[in-house]
Amino acid sequence: MEESLKQLRKPTIQVMNFISLLMILLSTTQYFYSLTMETTPIYLIITTLIEIIVILLGLLQLFEKNTANPLKKAKRYLIVGILTSYFTYLSFYNLYFFMAEENKYDLTRFWIVGFVFLFICSCAHICSLLLMGNTPHWFKGDKTMWIIILKIIACTFYVQKIIEYIMIPNVAESHFLIILSMFMIFVSNLLVSQYYLLYGRVLTDVNKISKDKKRDKHDN
Repeated sequence: MEESLKQLRKPTIQVMNFISLLMILLSTTQYFYSLTMETTPIYLIITTLIEIIVILLGLLQLFEKNTANPLKKAKRYLIVGILTSYFTYLSFYNLYFFMAEENKYDLTRFWIVGFVFLFICSCAHICSLLLMGNTPHWFKGDKTMWIIILKIIACTFYVQKIIEYIMIPNVAESHFLIILSMFMIFVSNLLVSQYYLLYGRVLTDVNKISKDKKRDKHDN
């Protein structure tokens, strides 16, 4: 259990945080040219601020003291890990749009479509993991079929990225960032799956310890 908690806490989250911070710094270099805060779209400012908050949450985990409730800690690590994974992707994605704004391209519609697909497909991936773990009492229907449907929905993100790559203007010869962001979402989904697996191990260990304590208490 302790090893699973340790892996949930570090180091992949901090590595992703570093990558996200690097992308944010590269985005801010556009302000050394013609881009200003006044001309920066509000959606880029808001999502960048959220990215910074997520980075801070990941760094704070390094200095966290031991608590008596490992399951509560694991849940928090899982949430931070999921946020870190997807917002690291978003930092890659936003870099392209910072560059577009500096070069006087208005790509707001592309960003909105990309963000909506990110939200829907990431939620579908997370829900498929939750269904694979356990079945909620309110759930009805064929669980396997729903997992497949959710996986298919999650994979539509890659179709959207291919279409986006074809349609979006090649800003400052940086079209490769769209391909790179496609790779990043694959990495993000992989990490989210790993974090959920680690959380499942902690949950299993906690339940086992709880059952052992109840059995010992009953025997006494």
